[in-house]
Amino acid sequence: MHLTLEFGGGLELLLENSTKVHKVEVPPKDGEGKVTMKGLLSWVKANLIKERPEMFVKGDSVIPGRPFSPELGGLGFLSL
Repeated sequence: MHLTLEFGGGLELLLENSTKVHKVEVPPKDGEGKVTMKGLLSWVKANLIKERPEMFVKGDSVIPGRPFSPELGGLGFLSL
């Protein structure tokens, strides 16, 4: 699936080159016919996040209240 991902609010600082906008091709996980949000988060963690992945995901989900709430000690946002 071709996607344009935009990282902001500080989340882009975890990415290589701190680039905000990424045009990517995300394949479905093995055995799945389509890309899911869970699969997308896993792909972003493996392919785009270069520093402190614990600030973005915990397991296979985003960290509640942290990545998208700077006031709670997290960083930025991800826009699809």
